[in-house]
Amino acid sequence: MPTYLLLLHEPDGRTRVQTVEETLAHQQLWDAWLAGLKAEDRLAGGAALSLHGFVLAEAGGDPQPGPRAHGQELVGGYLLLRADSLNEAVALARECPALARGGLVEVREPMGS
Repeated sequence: MPTYLLLLHEPDGRTRVQTVEETLAHQQLWDAWLAGLKAEDRLAGGAALSLHGFVLAEAGGDPQPGPRAHGQELVGGYLLLRADSLNEAVALARECPALARGGLVEVREPMGS
């Protein structure tokens, strides 16, 4: 079964602090969604990303402290999903909790798939 990349673009959490209750409720959505993917053997990997890193914009250029934000959002993590097709990966991504908080999910197919 092919593997697809989900890039999780989320609102920059530094612009609006969530309450403890909001954070816990959102984490419960993530836990339930990921548990379902694991139970169906769909989850091939992934991680949340820290705010520590660098951005390189040109060969030989100086690295700039990252992450690179796009407006008020940044890439907050990624998942690798097993799916029979790109359309099926999109269908699985429709339930991603990042969408419930104003984020977006970019579903990408590896070249040669």
